[in-house]
Amino acid sequence: ATYYRVNGDKTKALEYMNTVVDADKAIYGENHPEYIKQLENLAIAQWVNNKNTEASANYKVVLDKTSAYIDDYFSTLSETEKTKFWDKILPRFNRFNSFVIANYTTDKSLLETMLNNQLHNKALLLNSSSKVRNQILASGDEALINDYNNWLSTKEELGRVYTMTKEQVTEEKINIDSLENK
Repeated sequence: ATYYRVNGDKTKALEYMNTVVDADKAIYGENHPEYIKQLENLAIAQWVNNKNTEASANYKVVLDKTSAYIDDYFSTLSETEKTKFWDKILPRFNRFNSFVIANYTTDKSLLETMLNNQLHNKALLLNSSSKVRNQILASGDEALINDYNNWLSTKEELGRVYTMTKEQVTEEKINIDSLENK
């Protein structure tokens, strides 16, 4: 299905994508990440075939299931796992946002969905960071707290350096690689 979509046969891509989604639904069930991934691919195939009502409906299911998965499992992941998970699902939200931008004039509810997704995801990430900070500060482990505060200072310094020109970085003799490694 993806082959046909990439090579310009949108109709055949849509036909095959429907078959893939039906098969994945039977094999994995409606809540499995593989099914959700293929349902998103179907929404994309529908979008390129100007079947935007169907694409919107499928995207709604995809985003609802993705958000439910985030709500259920995200907080239990390690920081590394959270980063990997977020890197994997962020493109899904970005593709939906592209769909919204292309179609909001015919369906205003898409804008509301996009905004709600943005707010939900920002709150989730902020809450996750706050929990880590609170756990560290409440631990009573002075070495850990000092490491955390040093990390925050370094992160702030790095943020400041990123706003500088190359000339300013050179002039102040800042080694960005060293700062990033630290």
